[in-house]
Amino acid sequence: MKTMILLLDLLGFEFASHKLQQFSNQATVLGVEVDFGKVLEDKVLVGNKVGRLQEVRTLIHEVIDKGVPDGP
Repeated sequence: MKTMILLLDLLGFEFASHKLQQFSNQATVLGVEVDFGKVLEDKVLVGNKVGRLQEVRTLIHEVIDKGVPDGP
C-alpha cells in the first residue's frame, strides 16, 4: 500500500486516502484496475474499470450508428 501511495504521489495524483483498500491481486485506483495476478510472469495488467469500459463501448456504438458521439 505504501508503494502505491508513493507512486500516486510521485505522479501527482490527488486521491481520497479514506477510500483506499488493502491490496489483493487486483485493485481499483482512480477508476483504473491494476492486476498483479501475473506478476511472477513479469506482467502487471492495467486497464479501465468495468463501468468505464461500458461507457467506451456505448460511445463506439454511437459513432458507428450515427457517425458522431452525443455531447462532450
